[in-house]
Amino acid sequence: MAVLLLSVSISDILVRRIPNRFCVFGVLAGLGGHVWAAGLPGLADSLLGIAAALPLLLLYAVRAFGAGDVKLLMAVGALMGPGFLLWTLCGAVFAAALLALAVILRRGRSTLLPPLAKATRLPFAPAVAAGAVFAFIHLHLL
Repeated sequence: MAVLLLSVSISDILVRRIPNRFCVFGVLAGLGGHVWAAGLPGLADSLLGIAAALPLLLLYAVRAFGAGDVKLLMAVGALMGPGFLLWTLCGAVFAAALLALAVILRRGRSTLLPPLAKATRLPFAPAVAAGAVFAFIHLHLL
């Protein structure tokens, strides 16, 4: 998972894209790993992790998230299950808020208005990576 999150974070920072191949690999690795480790109950856990990310498509619909961000979170859910995904998302939102605050302060703005231009939108994959570290620590998996 660390390699996946590092790879997509670098891609998101450099080119503002999360390649589908990384997300598909994460989902397939999660499904296969859960089936191998726990059989059908493991498959159910992995599918619930994917399903837990589906409501985030609403954020994509209103352009608050990119499609790659949602697919990355589906891969995290497939790999680690729905509980881990929810803690990752909590940590990611907090990390993204800190990053946005740093960008605003660096630019000397005291308000979020006017909205940031498309060229200044922030990559979310690094925040997801930070959120995953938070989830690992919070759930005592690290």
